[in-house]
Amino acid sequence: EFLTWNDFGEDTDIDPSAYKGNCLEDIVAYYNAWFKAGKQPPLTSEKLFLAMPVAIPKSVDSKTPAWGGASANRLRYKGSAQALAANPRWGDWSPPPYAPKVYYWALLRAPKTVEIPGVGKVQLPAGLSMGEVGTISAGPAQASVSGAVVKLPEVQAADDEHEVGLHYRYVNLLAP
Repeated sequence: EFLTWNDFGEDTDIDPSAYKGNCLEDIVAYYNAWFKAGKQPPLTSEKLFLAMPVAIPKSVDSKTPAWGGASANRLRYKGSAQALAANPRWGDWSPPPYAPKVYYWALLRAPKTVEIPGVGKVQLPAGLSMGEVGTISAGPAQASVSGAVVKLPEVQAADDEHEVGLHYRYVNLLAP
């Protein structure tokens, strides 16, 4: 089984929603089947998901670990708050360089090409693949999947991270 803390307030849940559809459930189910069987599951249906920002704030002040120091120490102490407080050279909390990127997860029978004008173009192989398409700007967008055009939800612009958060939307590019 897959254990998770479905924190709806932090948007870390995997339940179906307006922004996620069933995309995360499908991905988790795939890896859960792989874990249970001990081998990669057979491809029963093609999937091609994009993850893209819901909105892009002009300012971001969220913090994330910015690791530094000896990797042996980080592995030994696994970045616990107590270890990092006692040894500040090993890591720090700092604002991340924010870039509103578009990512993909694909499970395909045959290779496909995904292109988002102004963002990037990716050649996807047959089988399982995941990665980054590129950095997106606020406004309307569309993707083409091996020539077929798919309208994407508009990425909103916002003044401040606290207005909109840093939430991502998941889009199934192969859904009718």
